[in-house]
Amino acid sequence: MLLLCSVATAQDADVKRIAVFDIDLTEYKAKTNMFRMMLMIDLFKQNALTSIPDHLVQAYADQPEFVVIDKANYQLIEDERERQKSEDFIDGYVVAQGKSEGIDFLVKPKYLSVNNNVSITVYDVANGEVFCQAQTEVIKNKTGPEHTAYYIGQLLDQLNSECFDIKFHVVRATEVKKGKAKELLIGAGKNHQMREDRILEVFNMKDEKIGDKTIKRANVIGECEITLVEGPDFSLAKVKDGDEEIAAMLDNGATLYCRTKVMKKL
Repeated sequence: MLLLCSVATAQDADVKRIAVFDIDLTEYKAKTNMFRMMLMIDLFKQNALTSIPDHLVQAYADQPEFVVIDKANYQLIEDERERQKSEDFIDGYVVAQGKSEGIDFLVKPKYLSVNNNVSITVYDVANGEVFCQAQTEVIKNKTGPEHTAYYIGQLLDQLNSECFDIKFHVVRATEVKKGKAKELLIGAGKNHQMREDRILEVFNMKDEKIGDKTIKRANVIGECEITLVEGPDFSLAKVKDGDEEIAAMLDNGATLYCRTKVMKKL
């Protein structure tokens, strides 16, 4: 299933095509008590981990930077890795197929029993190598569907900041008192997996001179908490830290962004 953000976007040279694969739960199933599996026929259908690929598709399908291809039932990578016994190996056929489809990145979630983690490996199709990885610990007895938001939040935060450099605009301050920003309108909503109580870092981009190069760096100036997801593209957030600096920078016409702050505990 090909999810197109728009025809115009798909034609943009900066748009990346990413293929999201099903999560490999082979090791997780092997660790699960067989008697429990017999009693719970739909155990894995109800498991928070099985829905991670769907959430990845939803999160990136509505990003203008991406065209998302859902390959949830595509098992070539798992089969080839089992034969090759290598985590970083990609079957040449898969890479060739990805190139023929114009795919830039392969996104593959996997449960790892050695450290009880879920990882997401992003492969660069152009060279068949690992582009980046995200991972989060699977907490014992907390793999039900009610825990999905935590795991997908952890993984998306890492992918957005460390792999794809995704950030959301602070549209404006909707409430200011005595020179302090109390509430912000954020350009991210349900389409971006936003939810109430999510904590965001507020930052601007600064130029840092390193030798003869100038590199942009995220300069965190505050923190806010989502209080209302208004719809697909907007949310309201209460400012928790940096209220004066946020208000001053917005007054001066600065462009501010926000990104999800990684949750430390479930």
